Amino acid sequence: PPPVITEDTPSLNDLPTCVLNDAHKWMDEGKKIDEIVLLHMRKAGGTTLRHYLSRVARRFRIEFKAYEGNPTPDILTEESQDNVTRLYVTHLRHPVTRVVSHYLYENRWNCTNLPETITEPYDFSSNYTKKSLSEYLDTPGTPRSNFLWGCNHDCYARWSTGVFTDEQLASEKDLLGRARKTLSAYNLIIVTDWLKNPDYIKSIETLFGGVKGMHASVPMYCGAKVQHANDLFPLEVPPEMYYRIHEMNKIDLQLYDEFTSCESVRFPNRSLTFA
Repeated sequence: PPPVITEDTPSLNDLPTCVLNDAHKWMDEGKKIDEIVLLHMRKAGGTTLRHYLSRVARRFRIEFKAYEGNPTPDILTEESQDNVTRLYVTHLRHPVTRVVSHYLYENRWNCTNLPETITEPYDFSSNYTKKSLSEYLDTPGTPRSNFLWGCNHDCYARWSTGVFTDEQLASEKDLLGRARKTLSAYNLIIVTDWLKNPDYIKSIETLFGGVKGMHASVPMYCGAKVQHANDLFPLEVPPEMYYRIHEMNKIDLQLYDEFTSCESVRFPNRSLTFA
C-alpha cells in the first residue's frame, strides 16, 4: 500500500530536536558560535531555512555558509583548529512528499514556455509540459562525482554523504549507516513538516536569539507560474506510483523515521550564544 503521510504535528513537549549534538554543552558553557553551516536539502523547505539563517547571521554579525547539491565538508573530521565554533544545521521533510514536490516544481512544467495563464488542454505533447511523473522517476538525473542537483531516490542519504554516481552507489556497502553517522554529527536537524506548528517555529526562533521570520514565504524561480499551473491541473498520484516512490526511497524513509522519533534530546527553551 502507499505510505500514509500524516499532517499531524506533535505538541512542543513531544518534539525531539535530533540531535543538537553538543549544543547543550555550548549553552551551559556560554560558548559563542562564530559560524552557521547549513546543508540545504533540495525541495524540503531549504530555501526558507537558508534565508532565515542568513538573517540570523546578519543580525549577530557572524559567518553563514550553505551547501546545496554537495555535502558539508569534513563534518565528521573537522576540529576547531582555526578556533571557529561552527553550528551545523540541516533539515528533513517526508521523503515521499519531497520527491513529489521536486516533480511538481522542477520537472512537470517547462518554465521557459509556461504562460502566465494556461488556456490549452493539459497534455504531455504541449510545449509547456516537461515530463510525466513516471518519466521523472525513470530519470536518474546527471550526477557528478562531487555534485548532485536533481535527485529522486534516497537523496538525503546521498546529499549528506557525497555518494552521487552509480559507480559510487555500487561501491558503497552501507549507505544507510554512513548517512546515519553523518547526520548524527549535525548540531540541529529541523523537521520542516512541523513548521505548521507555531510553537515549533517559536522554539526555533528562540534558539536563534529571537530572530523572527522562520516561516516567512520566500519566492522561488518560476514559482508563481508553476503554482498556478499545478492549481489548474492538480496532480493525481495513483497508489502504485506512491508505492514506487516509497520503494525508491527506503533508506531516506528509515532516516526520516529515526530522526523524527529519537528521544535523547528535547528542544531547549533558550537561545544559543552568538559571537
